[in-house]
Amino acid sequence: DLKTLQRQYDALVADFERLQKTMADINDAKVSVEQNFMDKDAEVTRYSFTVSKLEQEIRSKDELIEATKDLQKKAEEAAKKLTEDLVNARKANEQLQECTNINSL
Repeated sequence: DLKTLQRQYDALVADFERLQKTMADINDAKVSVEQNFMDKDAEVTRYSFTVSKLEQEIRSKDELIEATKDLQKKAEEAAKKLTEDLVNARKANEQLQECTNINSL
C-alpha cells in the first residue's frame, strides 16, 4: 500500500542521508590523516636536517680535537728539541769556559 511505500522511501532517504554524512566524516578524516602525514613528514625533514647539522658539528669538533692533539705533539717535540739544544749549549759554554781558563794560564 502507499503508506508502507512512503515509510520505506522515508527510511531509504534517512539511510541515504546517514550514508552521505558517514562519507563526509570519512572524507574529513582522510583529509585530517593526510594533513597529519604532511606535518609529520615536514617534522622528519626538519629533524633530519638538524641531525645532519649536528653530525657535521661533531665531525668538525673531532677534526679540531685531532688537530689540537697534533699541535700538542709537535709542541712537545719542539720543547724536547729546545731542551736538548739548551743542554748542548750549556755543555759548549762550559767547554768554552774551560778553554778560556786554560788559555788564561
